[in-house]
Amino acid sequence: MLINTRDFGKLDIDENEILTFKMPMFGYDEYEDYIVLFDEQVGDSFAWLQSIKNSALCFMLANPKMLKKDYAPEISNDTLEKLSGSFDEIWLVAVITDDIKDTKVNMKSPILINNSKHFAVQTVLESNYPIRYALFDDKETD
Repeated sequence: MLINTRDFGKLDIDENEILTFKMPMFGYDEYEDYIVLFDEQVGDSFAWLQSIKNSALCFMLANPKMLKKDYAPEISNDTLEKLSGSFDEIWLVAVITDDIKDTKVNMKSPILINNSKHFAVQTVLESNYPIRYALFDDKETD
């Protein structure tokens, strides 16, 4: 399947890699199908969450384990049900600024992925994680 992407141009993707969000990305209720893209030059600590239907809609993701090895949020039963009981990936949405050193990640609202079912959710944690956490200097800013 050919899709247009914001950062990688046209890509031929495998339809089996499309993730369906069972709880939509906050503020983007009309978009539920995305694909996770990687760039070999960047490595696997960062990824792009690209909407299948809107090429301009793309989120930068960061692996929380590179920031806090002990990041282990408690996930509600309601969220787990939407993921068919489990997840095998967790990502944080990054907000990239003009000065890359000021990039923040949202530790409070992670994206959870069940790869075998091709389901995903963005959830709000009840735990006391920050909404804005500095990616490069290990400081909570909110």
